[in-house]
Amino acid sequence: QDYSDNYFMVTSATPSITVVSPNGGEVWQSNQIHTINWTGVGGDVVYAYVNFADGGACYIGSNSPDVGHITVPANYQCPNIPKSLTAGQYKAFLVLNKTGDNSDLGLAHDSSDNYFIIAPTTTPLSITTSYLASSTVGSYYSGSITATGGTDSYVWKITSGSLPPGIA
Repeated sequence: QDYSDNYFMVTSATPSITVVSPNGGEVWQSNQIHTINWTGVGGDVVYAYVNFADGGACYIGSNSPDVGHITVPANYQCPNIPKSLTAGQYKAFLVLNKTGDNSDLGLAHDSSDNYFIIAPTTTPLSITTSYLASSTVGSYYSGSITATGGTDSYVWKITSGSLPPGIA
């Protein structure tokens, strides 16, 4: 048997939490599910927020530090403030805490090093008008051409050829 020649103390690691992603520069497409990832030591629970560029904080939820991530649902409506996560700039904010401790900054906290972006999801432009009704020469005529997707406001123009005489 061997015994220590001196007294010693066993201590736990200093609690810490670090945002892994999104940590700045990422682009999240709106209307999709995303994940906030972290590494952490100590504590019982991680509270996750997404901070708006104007300073508002949207509560996402909580998870065990060992899990290392939390899911952000598509079209997320913040439960604590009357806002949704829409197109704009944001930072992830994490608070590592002990169960039952509601202090704002907890045992440790971290936020994204820089802003990430939520970008609007666009679908490809599709002309939905399948045909225009025929008309008679000299008669009043009106028809509509419609489209979906792409980026609003549509501008229609002739890229080759021309319209028949008398049509503008």
